[in-house]
This record gives sequence, C-alpha cells and structure tokens, in this order.
Amino acid sequence: MPANKNAMTRYKILDDLLSCRYHNYSLDDLTEEVNNRLAELYPDTNGVGRRTIEKDIYYLEYEGPFLVEIERYTAPGYNREKQKSYNKRCLRYAKPSFSIFKKDLSDDEEYLLKEALSLLGQFEGLPNLDALEGLRLGLGVRRNERKIISLTKNPLENSNLLGELFTAISHRQVIELHYHKFAYAQSELTTNVYPYLLKEYNRRWFLFAAAESDRKLLCFSLDRIDNVVPLPSHKFIDYDGEISEIFDDTIGVTINEESPVYNIVFWVSDISKDYVATKPIHDSQKKT
Repeated sequence: MPANKNAMTRYKILDDLLSCRYHNYSLDDLTEEVNNRLAELYPDTNGVGRRTIEKDIYYLEYEGPFLVEIERYTAPGYNREKQKSYNKRCLRYAKPSFSIFKKDLSDDEEYLLKEALSLLGQFEGLPNLDALEGLRLGLGVRRNERKIISLTKNPLENSNLLGELFTAISHRQVIELHYHKFAYAQSELTTNVYPYLLKEYNRRWFLFAAAESDRKLLCFSLDRIDNVVPLPSHKFIDYDGEISEIFDDTIGVTINEESPVYNIVFWVSDISKDYVATKPIHDSQKKT
C-alpha cells in the first residue's frame, strides 16, 4: 500500500472516476483528474505521478481489502488542440453501480428520499429521467393519484431532450449538438459544445453552452435542437465564473456583451403596482 497521507483520498477520487459511465478515462486521464481534485483539497500538494496512480489501481484490484473488478477497454480519444481523434486504453469498474465506499441508507435517509421522490412525481414538465423512475420503484414509492402541484410547460417533440441535457451538464460532458434554424428547418447544423446551463424563459427552454472550438458562449432554444450526442472522450472545460451572473443585467435570454448597462426607471399606476411588484420584470426591480 502506498504509504502517504493522501492514499485514502486518492482511493475515494479513483472510486468516483472508475464508476463513471459518462467519461472514458485512460491512465493519464485518471492521473490528471486525481491531481486536479487533490489540488482543490490540498492547495500545497505537489501532486502525484502516473506510476503512483498505477500502483493505487493495482492495490484496489489485487492487494487491498477491496479486490475490485476493473474493465480495460479501448475508446476513441480526442485531442482538442490538434482537433484529432485517436484510440486510447481506458479503465472503469466492470459493474456500473459498484463502489468501494457504498453504504446502505439509514431509515431516516430512506424516508426523506421517498418523500422527495413522491413530491417530484407530482410535477408536470420534469424530464423523463429513467434513473429517477428506477430509484422510485426500487424504494417502493407509489405514485400519488391526486395532483398537488402542476407546472405549465411548452411540450417538446423530443420529450427526453431536457433530461439528456440535464445529464450532460451534471456530469460535465461535452456533447455534439444537432440543431436547425426556423428559417432553414431542412438544413441541420452541428457543433461541439460544453453545456453549462438550462434556463426557462417565457415558457420556452434554452441551453447555454460554449463552443468547443473557441469557447464562445452560445444560446440554443431546445425546440430547435434535433439531437444530442455525448462525447465521453472529449475533455470538458468549465465556465470561468458563475454563469447565472450573466443574467444579472439582462432581461430575457439574449446576451449582448457589447451593450452598456442601463438604469431603467418606469412608472406604474396604483391599480397595477401590486401586480408588477408580485411579478417583477427582472430580479433587480425595486421600488423607489
């Protein structure tokens, strides 16, 4: 067993990476990811080398108390700088649900989760997430026949699209986006993007993402997206900052970085003031 203070931390990080089915990790990728996460936890760390990660995996697989089953497979890789594809040797747990740190839920945790799932099941407009439905059935949560909460939604032709994009964002996964413009509905466009945020505005859903080619921030209406293809071998680059802050000075979803910020003052009659106060035009709206 590697004798240093970060060994168990590395096992925890590797456990998370090896159980992931949304990225293809080679030994070099695992080394890079482990060092990135170690740097977040221990800013003064010097990092570890490829050989250390190799020994960690050997320990998890053959020497330690875990004796995990690791699958080695070949997957297409992608070099963003050279914009070139290649084959790389990857590693992951043979069983998708396996984890060396998995523990059973306590009675209180299971009860709270059941209640949360029961509540979520009342909402119309939630994406069709198979994992959520499987968890509900596994915990024996029955559907409530009486609707308690109802949300207005603008139905999409591809009902799974919202769930697919939600999954890609949460797992920090690069995607190939197929979409069209209303004026040229028959002409399909394709681009690779880093998906960052799903935003609802005026009963329509929008995806904010950065182009993989130049990291320019783009906005896509979901009703013009035709298909989403995950690219698990492409490296995800996070947005620099808090993406929700781009709406601090914007009404709607159109971002014009060249436009100055204006201070808008408007008058409302006494008859309408309460309606405008309870349904503000923008979060920054305040009474003067």
